Amino acid sequence: FMQFSQSADGEKTPLPRPSIDTGMGLERMAMVMQGVDTVYETDVLRGLIREVEKLTGVAYDPGEKGVPHRVLADHIRSLVFCLADGAEISNEGRGYVLRRILRRAARYGRKLQAEGSILNRLVGVVVDSMGEAYPELVDNQEFITQVIRSEEDRFGKTLDRGIELFENEIGRMSGAGEKAVSGEKMYLLWDSYGFPADLTQRMAEEAGFGVDMERFEECMGEQRERSRQASDFSVTTSFDSLPETEFVGYESLGCEGELQAVEEADGSLQVVLSRSPFYGESGGQVGDQGVISGANFRLAVENTQRDGGRMIHVCRLVEGEAGELAAGAAVKAEVDDATRRATECNHSATHLLHAALREVLGEHVHQKGSLVDPSRLRFDVTHFSGIEPQELQQAQELVNRQVRANLPVEISEMDKDEAIEQGAMAFFGEKYGDRVRVVRMGDFSVELCGGTHVSRTGDIGFFTLTSEGSVSSGVRRVEALTARQAEGWFDGRVQLVDDLSKLLKVSSDRVEERVSRLLEENKELKTREPASAPAAAGDLEKKKIGDILFVSGIFEGLEGKGLRDCFDRVKKESDKVIAVLIAPGEGKVQVLVAVTPSLTAEGWKAADVFQAGAEHIAARGGGRPEMVQAGGTKPEGARAALEAMESRVGQGPGE
Repeated sequence: FMQFSQSADGEKTPLPRPSIDTGMGLERMAMVMQGVDTVYETDVLRGLIREVEKLTGVAYDPGEKGVPHRVLADHIRSLVFCLADGAEISNEGRGYVLRRILRRAARYGRKLQAEGSILNRLVGVVVDSMGEAYPELVDNQEFITQVIRSEEDRFGKTLDRGIELFENEIGRMSGAGEKAVSGEKMYLLWDSYGFPADLTQRMAEEAGFGVDMERFEECMGEQRERSRQASDFSVTTSFDSLPETEFVGYESLGCEGELQAVEEADGSLQVVLSRSPFYGESGGQVGDQGVISGANFRLAVENTQRDGGRMIHVCRLVEGEAGELAAGAAVKAEVDDATRRATECNHSATHLLHAALREVLGEHVHQKGSLVDPSRLRFDVTHFSGIEPQELQQAQELVNRQVRANLPVEISEMDKDEAIEQGAMAFFGEKYGDRVRVVRMGDFSVELCGGTHVSRTGDIGFFTLTSEGSVSSGVRRVEALTARQAEGWFDGRVQLVDDLSKLLKVSSDRVEERVSRLLEENKELKTREPASAPAAAGDLEKKKIGDILFVSGIFEGLEGKGLRDCFDRVKKESDKVIAVLIAPGEGKVQVLVAVTPSLTAEGWKAADVFQAGAEHIAARGGGRPEMVQAGGTKPEGARAALEAMESRVGQGPGE
């Protein structure tokens, strides 16, 4: 019953129109109008319930046994709408809520013994029933399906092992009389198997146990502290009372100001100025470098960080004494022009790349993270599969087309709603103020951004993609170079092709053809060994030494299996065979000495024959009385070894 309006100071005033919140939403109205007992039996969710029955072969039960069906129907609908609205599955914030929803549903799918992933197969049912009213579901159906399939498959790889660990723990606890799953075990399931805490809690409740949530939170806190201690940068608390730095870096790379505070931390000096042209690391763009100089000192600025509205200049003293760095000292701050300009090229190119990838891959592509420094750019985007080489080529050409067009880069401030109406891209989960900074590059790219940029796209000079790969489920990482770095990379590739053409003795345009041919030839050589043994058997030298058939041969390139295959063919010719087969190669040699069983019965040992010639090929090895297989390091001694072993056969057994 709503009767009063409460202000920020707690004062209550009567509502002009008191009302009653009945909770009578659309689905509950549908339940009443359709004469069913639950919303899951209405036409809104009934189709999903039936599809779950079809996919699992398990009939729906309106009672407790139907919980898995209801969870799957409810959760898949939530996931589809959230993903269509631009939400992303991740380990942070809202994204982790989606991950928890999906993993809880996936576990219920496993309880119904669904074969493979089930959630992605329910997406179409949601789209069919709701797509007419919400066309964004239809537009994004393929992307949503791919994201859910990828996420469910990824969790499925650890789900069974995690369930096994949980069930073993429940069995142990039952025997020990324990009542709650320990916080440490919950943390292990979260950290190693991806089980959200509420999923473990639900599983424990189903088994009749509680959980030690307090200890789990302590374990999580310890993990956060480890992460915090591993952080590269921390700001001293003595800066908290300082006013915000006046940033002039959009208009100028140099200014005069006043030194407000200096602290030593982590082997560096942290310096705060009243005014600064140095851009503090933010939005993926690294902090500026340069110089801060005073009357009797000079500081090399190696990095610039942000602490709220304050710029923290991380410095190294290169001239003067630290004692001369006093609050109130007049200073001149100068950003290194070359590194700033190179960073600007990469940042502006990132905007162009984002727009290009959306045009090539689809509007489901959104920025997930970036790193922009003077030497390169790294860009993480949402996409459900690897980006094909031809797609990367198309995106690269689109970016370079905008570079050649030399589009003006226009930067303005406006209300956020106005910027969105003008088509500026805002990222789901990002926090924006009422006033935003809009960076426009012709009609090709419009984004909300606080970074620094080139004046015209032509300043980028040249753009080239260098790599693409996976960061996590549904996120791809693309790396690229611009300007001089791109030219240097390209020059290196040209030089590599030139060097290969000289090495292969072909023109540069035939290098690929020649390398392909070499690979094919190498492949053929690798497959020759099984077929070469019969041919080698035909080239064997055979002679009678007494009643023994002595078989020998030297074969270039024949490997161990080929030697054995060769002996297997010739031993059928007599029950009294001694074979010496040697295969020299580059810097190595293999030898096989074999004796048929009827001769071993007479006292012959393959090792005796082998030892007679082993020193000639520096070979060592052993084996059974009927066979020795060994390797040596002197292939040039193959003929002498063979002759010595043949001579030994002429001496008889055991001599």
